[in-house]
Amino acid sequence: MRSLINVLDEINQKNLKIVNSDQTLMNKFVFRGQSNAEWNVNAKLFRADYKHLLGKEHILIQEYIKKFPEFETQPTINVLADMQHFGLPTRLIDWSTNPLVALYFACSDPEYLDRDGKVFFCNYSRPEVSHCKIISELICEVSQFDFNSPHFDKNNLEIQKTAFAYLVSSYFIKTITLYGAPQNLEQSIGSLDDLIHNDFMNVCIDALKHIYGENETRKDNMTDKLKNFLKATFNPIIINAPRVNQRIISQNGMFQICNGKEYSNLKIMKACNYNFPESCVVIIYKQEKIEILEELNNRFDINANSLHLAENINIAEFLQKI
Repeated sequence: MRSLINVLDEINQKNLKIVNSDQTLMNKFVFRGQSNAEWNVNAKLFRADYKHLLGKEHILIQEYIKKFPEFETQPTINVLADMQHFGLPTRLIDWSTNPLVALYFACSDPEYLDRDGKVFFCNYSRPEVSHCKIISELICEVSQFDFNSPHFDKNNLEIQKTAFAYLVSSYFIKTITLYGAPQNLEQSIGSLDDLIHNDFMNVCIDALKHIYGENETRKDNMTDKLKNFLKATFNPIIINAPRVNQRIISQNGMFQICNGKEYSNLKIMKACNYNFPESCVVIIYKQEKIEILEELNNRFDINANSLHLAENINIAEFLQKI
């Protein structure tokens, strides 16, 4: 049975193998712990128990702002970060720059002490930081976009899709104007056809031609660049977590912000699960969990109190309003 130090050494050795193959990844790792090794890595909003709320995400955000009006003038990412803090379903995934925090979460859930856990790690250099900023802004806009808005003709889904396509295309043009086309795309997320419904892809291309001009679109190969940009929005986009509460600070928090937009009657962009190769995963065996938790507490003062996990709101009661 491995000690905490043995597990940390295994994580470090796997990190070094990745760095040895690409020196630009040095010191750019984030870590995530999950108590059940069988779980995929995906945002709570996209999990089966909450996916029915995906079409009501904008209402979730609005209700949260009503409850905490100090967020009225703050960016959407700050609202999502605080919602995540309280365990509400969002399109964010928690990561940490501290592997000890990830180990705590891989071991601490009492419901899964009889199951193996996992620590995941990945680098946050893809796509480039400059692109991540704009893409995260776009995804925040996606979270707020209301396809059931009274300003749309509810019987004309094409109008709604077109409005959404113009939003996406405008962010694409902003990106390539400021920073060029995204590079270093993650290949494991699948093909674009698996992520974006074909009819919406065509609407995006039409919107781009209208904004940019058909001749310029063809001459500059803009359609392919748009497709690369859209694929980049499904990459693991890791951003610095806004320091809106003490929990994020104490956990050395980072967020992965996830793309996707679906309704029961309207398919736009699928939410994707993130698959990690064995080179980016360390199993935490069930028989090791208690000892690791004790070592984390005694040697590093990492526990529920130091990580500010006691603060919460009644999630079921809040969701009844949605």
